[in-house]
Amino acid sequence: MKQTYFVLVQDTPGSLNRIVNQFRKRNINIESLAVGPCEKQGISRVTIVAKDIKPDRRDFFAQSLNNLVDVIEVENVSDKSHIVRENVLVKMDPPPQKSKDIGQLAHRHHARILQNGCSSLVVEAIGSPKEMDQLVEDLKPFNVLELVRSGSVAISRQEEKEASSQTISERSQDLTWVTQQLNDYLS
Repeated sequence: MKQTYFVLVQDTPGSLNRIVNQFRKRNINIESLAVGPCEKQGISRVTIVAKDIKPDRRDFFAQSLNNLVDVIEVENVSDKSHIVRENVLVKMDPPPQKSKDIGQLAHRHHARILQNGCSSLVVEAIGSPKEMDQLVEDLKPFNVLELVRSGSVAISRQEEKEASSQTISERSQDLTWVTQQLNDYLS
């Protein structure tokens, strides 16, 4: 079963290497790895999708990542509600009579055609890994020249408990602030 980990890490040289080495040392295959800046200055967010981590070792593995230098926080979100997305770019050289079929296929997959040149066609799509697997499979008959997939990126869904835990006082303060900002903007 796949496991998805979020890791917040100081944006310093060697941080990613130390994280990846934890997987390598335990002979765990990383299926997807995406790194980028997050909402906090100087902090990067790493999303890792890994396979074949034994169920009794998942929490231990998260803790071992958490003990690394520069790691701020680790969360295994596999059993929690989260949204996962991937980006796919596909360059093709389809026969001219198939261009309409690709347009229909792109529309069905909520993809868009970025380049429709005389020698190649590039399609871009964003969606869940399953949706992207299906798109790639559907495009195979159109002479795929290049295929690029980003790693999965994921974000936790806000739990209803978290949303309702905000007190009425905090909500009214938020509303007062928004009203003040709106009034300042309008005047």
